[in-house]
Parts: sequence; C-alpha cells; structure tokens
Amino acid sequence: MAANTFPMAAGYGYQEMLELLKAANIEITQKDLDIALYQAALGGHRSSTEYLMLIGADINAKLDDKVYCTSLQAAAAEGHQVIVEILLQAKAHPNLLGGEYSTALQAASAFGYHTIVNILLKAEADPNIIGGHYGTALQAAAATEHQNIAEILLKAEAHPNLIGGEYGTALQAAAARGHHTIVDILLKAKADPNLVGGHYGTALQAAAATEHQDIVEILLKAEAHPNLIGGEYGTALQAAAARGNQNIVDILLQAKADPNLIGGYYGTALQAAAAFGQQAIINLLLNAKADTEIISGEYGTALQAAITEEHKNVVKILQAVTDKHQSNEISSCPKDLVPYPFPDHLSSGQVSASTNINEAMSNSLRSHPFHSGFEHSDPAKCPDCGCLLTNPNQQRWGLVSHKIVCGACGQYESRNGRVRLRELERNQRKSLQRIRTANKNRID
Repeated sequence: MAANTFPMAAGYGYQEMLELLKAANIEITQKDLDIALYQAALGGHRSSTEYLMLIGADINAKLDDKVYCTSLQAAAAEGHQVIVEILLQAKAHPNLLGGEYSTALQAASAFGYHTIVNILLKAEADPNIIGGHYGTALQAAAATEHQNIAEILLKAEAHPNLIGGEYGTALQAAAARGHHTIVDILLKAKADPNLVGGHYGTALQAAAATEHQDIVEILLKAEAHPNLIGGEYGTALQAAAARGNQNIVDILLQAKADPNLIGGYYGTALQAAAAFGQQAIINLLLNAKADTEIISGEYGTALQAAITEEHKNVVKILQAVTDKHQSNEISSCPKDLVPYPFPDHLSSGQVSASTNINEAMSNSLRSHPFHSGFEHSDPAKCPDCGCLLTNPNQQRWGLVSHKIVCGACGQYESRNGRVRLRELERNQRKSLQRIRTANKNRID
C-alpha cells in the first residue's frame, strides 16, 4: 500500500500526507523514497522535494523504468528551474546517463528551456555526451528549432560533428526541420555536411526529403556531396524523386548527382519516382542517363514499381526505354552466342525500335522442341521466381534457365550468371503491402 501511496502523494505535492505516512511507521523502502523524489521533481513540488531529500531520498538514483531516468532530468524536461537548482545545490550529478533524452542537458535543450540549459552548463554539464533520442544536446536544440539554445551550446564548446541519435548530426536535424538560420550557424561552426548517419543519412538527403530547396542550395554551396549513400532514401536524389520535387531533382542533377547509385528503400531514384508515378521526374532522370534495368530496392526495377502501383503512363515510358535497350542488345549479339535460334526476321538483323523483342522471342521459343519452361501449372507466373506475368512485355528469355521468364529474372540471370531464386521474389511480395501502406500514409 505504502509503495504506491507514498510516490503518489509526492507526485501531487501532498507533503502533509508524506509526513503522516512516514510517522505511521509504515515500511517505506529506499526505492519508494527515490521514486517519490522523482515524482515530486517531475511535478515541480518544491516543499515535497526538499522533504524527501531530508528523509533520505537519493538525488542521483537512476530509475530505468522512467522516461527521464533521474530526478534532475525530470525537472529539467518539465522546466522546473527552482527544482533543478535545489537538486544541483544538493550535489545532483548533471551528467548521469539514462532515459529518453539521456541527460538533463539534452532534455532541457529539446524542450527549449534556455535558462535551465545555462544553469546546467554552469554546473559542468557536458554538452558532448552522446546518447538518447537526439544523440546530443545540440542535435536536440536543432531538431526542435531552438536557435538560442544552439548558440548557447556552441559557445559552451558543443561539438557540431558528433554522430548519434535520430538525425545523426545536428546539421541533419536542422536541415530536416527546415531551419536555415540554424543550418547557417552550424556551418559557420564548421559542421561537416558530409557526415553519414541518422534517419536521412546526410543533411542534404534530409533537406531533399523534406523539400527544403533553400537548404539544399545552402548545403551544396557548402560542398555537400550529392552522391553519399545512406539513410532511408539512400541518396538525396532518390529522396527528392520520391517526394516528387522536380526543382530539387534538377538542382541535384546539375550538381552532378548520379541517378544510378543504389541504396535506400527504393534502390534508385528512378524506382522511387516510378513508385509514386512522378512522370516529369522520370523524364529528367532518363535524360540524365538513369538505367532502367538496375535491379534493387523493394520493387526490383523501376518498371516493376510502376506496374505494381498501376501508374500506366509511367509504365509506357519505361517499357519503351526497356524495349529499345533490348532491341539494341539483340541486334548486336552474335548468333553463335544465343542459346536458342532467334526468329528468322530477328536473326537476319531486321530489328527496329518498334519491334517487340520479348513477344517475338516468346512466340518463337514456345514452339522450340527443347523449350518446356513455359509449360507449367500456372502460365500467368514466371516459372523461376513466381512473379505474376500479367503483360507479355514483362516476359523475356532467361539466358541461364533457358525459359521464358519475367523481366526481373532475365536481368538477374544476365548480370549474375545464375537463376534467380524464388525466395527473392517471395520476400519482395511480402514487402509490397508494407510499401503501399507507407506510401498511403505519406500521401495522407
């Protein structure tokens, strides 16, 4: 009974009840006292805090099951300046680690209590401790757009290039939040725009993903590299493509962003644009020589992304590019390297851009005496990976399996020299629902 009542009374600031419970000789453990002090500090109750300290509560007790872990961090997070001062005067340690914000300084920085930040710094709180949700106090200030606290911390020699927390660096946090003034302050403090870490990988990707064009331009002028790989979208270009921001895509391409780098959720910038039906951005990327046949990401290829998400106009664009590429490959391929005969009009070199290579190959190979790969239980599925073949244009000749297979399998075989495993396609299909849900949530 006392184990629950004592901390509860402290949380409401009922000092008289605390005194009555103590006088009643009810068993009160050290943990009861420590939790009660935490609750009193959290609620900003000065008299209860002082009484609990007087009867033996440990001001430096770490309560790992609590959000703020220590009484000092709780008081700092809730903005109770007087309680912070009382605890520090009683020798509360400002650099104890634990809880969501790791330190009292990070908590005060996250919630914008600049006076408490100054008090903690005077008590020798270390601004460069790494831990907690935001990694550092400086990142916390940048992420929550508290410019004055960021400046206070930098004057206290907070290092701008420490890596940790949700955004990796303070610069990435400021870029993600769109606070160009804090970005400028951090760059002047020699923050490195090319550090990799956190949710968006780089500050440039964060700015691109959150569509802050002015910050993208600031970072590029500060020599941010557009081709660093990391984070949710892999590259800044993929982030901009996924968000459908044509201006940022154009800026990044002019800064020599490589459209064929592989990484992140969608694998490539082209696949990201295809997944969201961003036709104008797809044209920009294709003009920048984006490769339509790269296999990566959750959808496999950009064409698969467009087909899955039913962006018909994008499918037409990408299919036309793919058909043209395959026509060029076949017309330049020596006949003796082809495992089965081409149709006569193909083997004689009469190939044009309008020729549907896959369809012609399919018709020819179905009648070949050694070709049995397409005769399987479900002709609507690829015999190798099980991918649904709802359109003849999705089919191609598997150079290793010697079967008519889906485009993904054919590309996989030609690049890797072995048959694509069913498990790869099975894992991909399992993730499609998650992708659609993420896309829907982003649109909503």
